[in-house]
Amino acid sequence: QVESASNMSAVRGAFRLTRPVLGGGGHYHYPAHVWTPAGGWWVNPPNWKRNLGIAFGFLGFSLYNISSLSTKLERRPMPPKNYIPSQGWCKNAAADDPDLETKKNGGTYIPAAERAAAAKAAAAGHH
Repeated sequence: QVESASNMSAVRGAFRLTRPVLGGGGHYHYPAHVWTPAGGWWVNPPNWKRNLGIAFGFLGFSLYNISSLSTKLERRPMPPKNYIPSQGWCKNAAADDPDLETKKNGGTYIPAAERAAAAKAAAAGHH
């Protein structure tokens, strides 16, 4: 049913607030002599944007150097069964995994021991 405009104003009038709602109120009282390393209550330090930029810059610099060192030092004494994305940026991946190109191109992985046994059987079959 469609209500008339006069009925709607009566309904709105029934739910009218007695005073406006403006949030949680002001700050509560706190002792002025308390010191904290974080700055205390409702801190708004000067240059916070610059300080945040410096902190993120240091974080990015550190992550870059750590990942570069990891890339340089990563070794895999036992090659993985399938291609791992980190092998794409590892400096020693080709030396550690002779089947890297086959795995990278989606080829079928055959362990080195099985490959050697198959080669030996093929060589014995030709003689």
